[in-house]
Amino acid sequence: MFNQRDKRLASEHELLQELVATSDLIQMESFSRRPFFPPEEYIITYHVRSIINIADDQSPIYGNLHRVKIVLPPGYPMTSAPKCFMLTQVWHPNIRFFGEHKGHICINKDVLGAWQTLDMLVEQIGEMLQYKNYHAVNEIPYPEDSEVARWVREYAEPNNIVNKRRGVFTDPQALLKPTDDWIKSRKKKISILIKGVTKQNKDLPTISPDSSPNNPSELAEREKLKRKIVIKKRKI
Repeated sequence: MFNQRDKRLASEHELLQELVATSDLIQMESFSRRPFFPPEEYIITYHVRSIINIADDQSPIYGNLHRVKIVLPPGYPMTSAPKCFMLTQVWHPNIRFFGEHKGHICINKDVLGAWQTLDMLVEQIGEMLQYKNYHAVNEIPYPEDSEVARWVREYAEPNNIVNKRRGVFTDPQALLKPTDDWIKSRKKKISILIKGVTKQNKDLPTISPDSSPNNPSELAEREKLKRKIVIKKRKI
């Protein structure tokens, strides 16, 4: 028999399958450590143009195939977020390029399941690879890789290589090709899952699933809410 978490993982798997079916640019492999139970690990392949390194003259080097590993820890979605790593090299301010934790993707989510579902995360990472979504300013929540962030601020944006404020991306393609019926169905399913998590933990604020995961103001608001929760728990 599935417990509450297994049911949630099964629903997330279904949402992710449906998302991949709407895209020509995303593929998915799933793995379960327990036979006949929902997957807890995924390999996501993106066929988008992204920056994988820079040349000696600071100019970008591009690649068109990128693979991400997502692992759902035992505490997901209530007490821990997915662990996300690049299996292929990517040059992005919110993905570690240098050092021991090379490939680590910063998703800025202590408890992802309270505000987002797994399919939304996969879409968010895809937009990061397209440079539609990045945080390069040296302030909270701080870039994952400071060297890449400095390159974005001091070279890429001034030279109009990428600039999300101006709509300059490495890949402008739409990740998804959804139908109206699919959008309505997805919103309903996501809303049910998010309400299920927040209902079990009243400290977690409810945020509409309609908002885009790469909306800077929405991400900032989520960070403020999380800090309030941490402060509240420390006082207790």
